[in-house]
Amino acid sequence: MITNFFIPELNNHDVQELWFQQDGATCHTARATIDLLKDTFGDCLISRFGPVNWPPRSCDLTPLDYFLWGYVKSLVYADKPQTLDHLEDNIRRVIADIRPQMLEKVIENWTSRLDYIRASRGSPMPKVIFKIASPEEIANILGETFQSVSSAASYNSRFLEIKRRAERTPINFSTHSFFPYNCDFTMTELQKALTQAHNTSPGPDGITYTMLRHLHPNSLVNILFLFNRVWKEHCFPSSWREATVIPILKPGKVATDPLSYRPYALTSCFSVRYFNVRIGHSSSHKFIQDQGVPQGSVLSVTLFIIHMSNILHQLPPSVRGMLYVDDLQVSCQGSDMRLIERQLQTTVNRLVQWCDQNGHTISPSKSSCVHFCRKRNLHPDPSIHIGHIQIPVVSAVRFLGVIFDCKLSFLPHVLYLRKRCERSLNILKVLSNTLWGADRVSLLRVYQALILSRLDYGCVVYGSARASVLK
Repeated sequence: MITNFFIPELNNHDVQELWFQQDGATCHTARATIDLLKDTFGDCLISRFGPVNWPPRSCDLTPLDYFLWGYVKSLVYADKPQTLDHLEDNIRRVIADIRPQMLEKVIENWTSRLDYIRASRGSPMPKVIFKIASPEEIANILGETFQSVSSAASYNSRFLEIKRRAERTPINFSTHSFFPYNCDFTMTELQKALTQAHNTSPGPDGITYTMLRHLHPNSLVNILFLFNRVWKEHCFPSSWREATVIPILKPGKVATDPLSYRPYALTSCFSVRYFNVRIGHSSSHKFIQDQGVPQGSVLSVTLFIIHMSNILHQLPPSVRGMLYVDDLQVSCQGSDMRLIERQLQTTVNRLVQWCDQNGHTISPSKSSCVHFCRKRNLHPDPSIHIGHIQIPVVSAVRFLGVIFDCKLSFLPHVLYLRKRCERSLNILKVLSNTLWGADRVSLLRVYQALILSRLDYGCVVYGSARASVLK
């Protein structure tokens, strides 16, 4: 690797002064390796048996030790790769997905560690100092990440041009036609909306739907008047533009990566534009929701579905697709793998092009390919790419809560389902204690909620498995 990759790559960069340092692993300090490094770097070599001996080091001061190895390993083995090629693809994908913002935080942390070493004159470092930050600092880091994701800078230049051109087109909201949706809101509509609204957590203003339901009729009249003014004048009160975001860690994600958290916005009952992140009782400063609507907003799901529904029109006739919010599945069947591969690659290229024009991005790290075939080694696995990144071919994939394996035996899903249900059965065993346990009706409700609901979900699909698997 040193001869074929490292040195040629080093020669392509105009570096005047360079020191090479490596650890004392046996393969690194072999005589042939050390001689090659001496010829290349001369006296600027720090290594065992080198001109400058390898100095004592602390893993607390090495970013590879306290950050990279653990972070990469946790993501590389998340889908349990079964082959060496799959493992290599995972390593390349995870390394490529590391964002500059995360590396900046690593360097800031490294600087803090050096400052502590200087102040303590080299005394041992308590790990808790660098493992736990204050809730306010964590909230600000998450807020900066959520703000950057929703900013216009996250879009590509092609979409920004389309967006600017569309925004320059004036929209005329006035009409002389009589339609119910063009009329003022009525008290009946307001009362119906309050009755059907679910009891959700309040936003920064602390106002809940329960409070609005118990308002005096005169107060409801004032709110109705305010809604109609907003509807006509297109101007929102500033207090309606704020939200409190609660970060929720996504299942199977790394807790140290801000992008692993899903932002749930506790919005006002009326509207939102600014937000702060809350960790426990600590809150960040305010951030701007530059683009789109917050997750948790009344309109967010509806608008997203309307916008994404057109993506299925990009599929060629020979390719089928299914879309559920942002989960997309495309498939192609046949006996000629080369033809199938070309059809799927064309489909992916069309999808990527549509996403570029509409402000979306297909994540290679969240994409996977499954080759469904009941016969072994009859056809080679397809090679599909998103840009320059190959989509990994896996033996099983989870889509909308159901695990589809390459043989369509549904054995992995049944085993996963059994494991989940056995955990819930342990709860029933505790609750069914003859001395202080719950009654029969309560136990039945717990069973229906925790066990039967899981068995029913997707049974139309995995019910086609063999009887031996279902048992």
